[in-house]
Amino acid sequence: MTLSEIRRELDKDFPIVHRKGEYLLEDLKRISRRTRVENIVKFYDYYSKQKNNWIIRVETLKKGGYMGCLAYYYGNSGLVCVIKLANDDHILYHTAHFFKRFNERLHLNLTNPNDIMRAYLNENPSIQLKAVSVIKPGFYSFFSASPHGYGLGTCDQEQKFYKMNTFITHDMLRGDQIDRAEYLNSLLREYLPNAGNLH
Repeated sequence: MTLSEIRRELDKDFPIVHRKGEYLLEDLKRISRRTRVENIVKFYDYYSKQKNNWIIRVETLKKGGYMGCLAYYYGNSGLVCVIKLANDDHILYHTAHFFKRFNERLHLNLTNPNDIMRAYLNENPSIQLKAVSVIKPGFYSFFSASPHGYGLGTCDQEQKFYKMNTFITHDMLRGDQIDRAEYLNSLLREYLPNAGNLH
């Protein structure tokens, strides 16, 4: 799939998928209130009218809840996942290599790609991206933090396209990467106060 094809498919599907996720979250909140269990996480597989595969994750919290989703397909190099970022037109593309490293370096030992993507959604209920360095005008490297590691990739600002290339664990950080990690630690603590320190 080309970038324009991916974006076109996401634009068609996303409003429907997002609405579906909101309905599912409301149902889960009712279950949470009825059972008095504050934190419940559920996953749903959705095959859209456009014939795209989606995974929707809904989670109830003490106050409210959270819904996240990703689309996936199998490209020439294997599993590819795409997330439409909230509040803008950027998309976050994950390569097959990223998922291979994510599974391998966290010692998940998962063989089912669907399980790997669900583990990734659990690890990243909120994605924070931080620019690292400019490669050329309009094109820079970035990384994102999660409780057990960091995704590394590149961004094409003109195309509004983030490409997540690989995953590293905290013990793999070196030198000035540790300073950037501390910055992302503070962001993660702000948005996910129960996450604690990432190191």
